Amino acid sequence: GTRAVLDLPPRRVGARQDSEDDAYTVQELLDHSSRAEEVEDVAGCPRCVGRVHVASSSSSFRCESDTVMFRVNRYDVANGRPVKRCDPIAPEMRLRLGISNSDVSDFDLVAEVEHSGDSYRTGHYQVVVRTDCGWERRDDSRSEYYGLKPHIKHQNVYLLVYARQEVVEARALEFERSQQGGEQERGAQEAELRRQNVAEERRQPQVDAELRREQEAASKSREVEERQAREEELRRQQLE
Repeated sequence: GTRAVLDLPPRRVGARQDSEDDAYTVQELLDHSSRAEEVEDVAGCPRCVGRVHVASSSSSFRCESDTVMFRVNRYDVANGRPVKRCDPIAPEMRLRLGISNSDVSDFDLVAEVEHSGDSYRTGHYQVVVRTDCGWERRDDSRSEYYGLKPHIKHQNVYLLVYARQEVVEARALEFERSQQGGEQERGAQEAELRRQNVAEERRQPQVDAELRREQEAASKSREVEERQAREEELRRQQLE
C-alpha cells in the first residue's frame, strides 16, 4: 500500500486541544503538505535589482494502490528534544484522493491507531478497526464494539488507514453473501432435522406396536416356562 506522512501546521492561535471543532481533517493536512512555498533565489537575477522570490509548490499527493496509510507527525523539536503535540484530528470517513494526474477515487477509513504517551518510544497503542460487523476498539486482549460509527480519541490519532471504496464494498458484499450462504445451509439443516422428526413420528406407532408384540411374546414365554416348572415340580413330588 501507499504510505505518507502528514505534518501538522503551526499551532492555531486560541485553538483548544480538547475541542473537536478545532480539529484538523486529513484533507487539511494534505493541503498543508502540498502548500506553496516561497523560495528566495540566493543567486539573484542578473536582469533585476535585488533578490527574486519564486513561488514553488510541492507535488500533490497521489495514491497508487488500493490502500494508503497516513502517519501523523506529532513531534516538534524544542531544545534538541522531541515534544509531542496533541492537536485534535478528525479524520473523514470517506476521502477523495488523486490516483493519477487527472483521475480521483474515493477511499474509506478502515482503521485508526491511537498513541497515548509523551514519547513514540513509550506509551500505549490502541486500534479502532472496521470489521465485517462494524467498528470496534481493540486494546491488548480487550475489545469494545461500537457499531456503525467509530469512537475516535482525536488527540491521540497517530495512524490512519484508508482503502479504496470499491475494495471495501466488495468485501462487504462478499461477507453478506457468505452470511446468506450460511443461513441457507442452516435452513437446509433445519429442514432435514424436521424431515427426520416427521419420519420418526410416523414410524413411532410401528415401533410401539413391535415393542408391545415383543413384550407379549416375552410374557407368554415366561408363562410357559413357569407352567413347565410347576409341572416338573409336581411330577417330582409324585415320584417321591
